[in-house]
Amino acid sequence: MKKTFKILIGAILGVAFLLSCEKDSGLIGLDTLNESRGRVGVLKQFKAISFNLADDSILTTNPTRAIVGSVQDPDIGYHQASFVTHLLLESAQPDFGSNPILDSARLFLRYVGAYGDTLKPMNIKVYALDEFMDPDADQLYYSNKTWTKGTFLGETGAVPHYPRTFIFEGNDTLSPRMIIPMDVSYLQQKIFDGASNSSSDFIDNDAFIRYFNGILVESGGEDGSFLYLDAVTGVSRMQLFYHNDTDTNVFQLETDNSGTTVNHFEHDYSTAVFDVNNPDVINGELYTYVQAMGGVITAIEFPDLQNLADSAFLINKAELVLSVEIGADANGLTAPQQLLVLELGEDSSKVLIKDYNLGASAGIGGTLIKGEYRQKEYRFNITRHIFERINNHQSGTRLFLVAGGGASSSNRVKLNGNLHPINPLTLDIYFSQNL
Repeated sequence: MKKTFKILIGAILGVAFLLSCEKDSGLIGLDTLNESRGRVGVLKQFKAISFNLADDSILTTNPTRAIVGSVQDPDIGYHQASFVTHLLLESAQPDFGSNPILDSARLFLRYVGAYGDTLKPMNIKVYALDEFMDPDADQLYYSNKTWTKGTFLGETGAVPHYPRTFIFEGNDTLSPRMIIPMDVSYLQQKIFDGASNSSSDFIDNDAFIRYFNGILVESGGEDGSFLYLDAVTGVSRMQLFYHNDTDTNVFQLETDNSGTTVNHFEHDYSTAVFDVNNPDVINGELYTYVQAMGGVITAIEFPDLQNLADSAFLINKAELVLSVEIGADANGLTAPQQLLVLELGEDSSKVLIKDYNLGASAGIGGTLIKGEYRQKEYRFNITRHIFERINNHQSGTRLFLVAGGGASSSNRVKLNGNLHPINPLTLDIYFSQNL
């Protein structure tokens, strides 16, 4: 007679289970078995295949960090990051006095971290943003949005960057920052002459950002690093040093959380070690990758999952385990601290699997685990997802691994795929079974 598949979500998951699951001791799931007529065990390395896919885009409106730079990764190709941001008036309706003349201008961009080799010379360029960026809370921008750049304002030149080095100016010690000289003639006309000729554009920041849309910051295209910058606290700002008929002064255009910042990412996989346009979705791959910035992601499928639909298994836990290739995170290419598991939602967009809805107590995992001898791995408890796939007779539903915080970081990780000969991707299903 055909037996109905059942599940026990959140069944007893203590240490006793983990110690006994392969001994057929009957210590787990006895409340669901007929006295002694049952067994417990684990389906080690249940068939799973993994392959590389290119993500389309991610939401990057008001990230926690702005990112600029470019990296030629030895495995996953060439990648660039740029950003646009509002510059806001230090004070509304500024009074620059009689006949104000701009003497010099410089842009401070405060470092808050980096990814890659910052000693490789890299030229950071700044342009005026030549389109309106709507600060409305309902206006969302994504990483593939291209922006129109206007007048070239300044550059660092091809130099190394030092995101941990403090700067000394006279008696002042400044936090690590990039300092870029700005185009004096453009800012004289735009800011000082503009304030005299059209004061309504300076009445408040809502008016000002329509008049002066902000700036676009990008790399010159060298193989360098990704620089993380502060565009929230107001430390990153443009300083305008000027004099008038009676005095000298400085006025500031600031970045802070009342403005809008958007990261933009571009990916070129033509030199990658995999073919992102033709993944092996039947056999899987030796290695897969997960990259922040809306880059390459790992896709996973379980082609034989439906074979369990008519078993008498009571699934206690389903755990997905992925090992990091040893040495792949050297030379500043550190792995993401958190990976997330997504599936396709009803509108075909990627959403978190339902295991996340069970709350923190479910312990879905996904945090980078460091073991001995440089071994690292990610573990995911995806019990509910596996149950629903079997219960709904969906054997081929695809999962996606993405980097947590991918809008504000550049990390990537190289994972052992299902074809890895020593330590492959595994799905381990812990079960109880009526006999």
